[in-house]
Amino acid sequence: MSLTTTASSAHTYRGHSAIHFFSDDQEGLSVTIDTEHLHMRSVEATEKEYDHYAALFGDKNVMGKFATGQTKTREEMKTRVRDVWVKRWREQDPYTGLAVFKNDTDDFLGHVVLGHGDAPGESELAYLFHRAHWGKGYGSEAVTALVKEYAPATVQEGYVLDGK
Repeated sequence: MSLTTTASSAHTYRGHSAIHFFSDDQEGLSVTIDTEHLHMRSVEATEKEYDHYAALFGDKNVMGKFATGQTKTREEMKTRVRDVWVKRWREQDPYTGLAVFKNDTDDFLGHVVLGHGDAPGESELAYLFHRAHWGKGYGSEAVTALVKEYAPATVQEGYVLDGK
């Protein structure tokens, strides 16, 4: 993996994926990760994003394989998007949620998170995709990019999980 400095507050890492970090004092941190089939980016606080997440987390088939299995309402997801994932991006914290899109169609496929674990220095990894996209290798592609390239890039950028 090589580092390319594109501006004082932007860095791009290129390996099997292209990972772009952009930091702005007013907007916080934003990240994009492009793989062979996927475009992942920082979760955003927009009505369209709330709709994407409400549909995903409101689907009982999807949620049956995730966490507690309980579906979420649009209001619950709006709160989660705004008050957790987007808040972390604004606080310059790269250990948060990423929206996942098909790179050739821009269709919203799902969500991945490399987030805070139970102890300092530990991370958790989670993902879920719309059922129509199951069995196509998108989850494996997203997780591989996060574990093998994004996580090491966050360390190279100097980020830490809860002080570790």
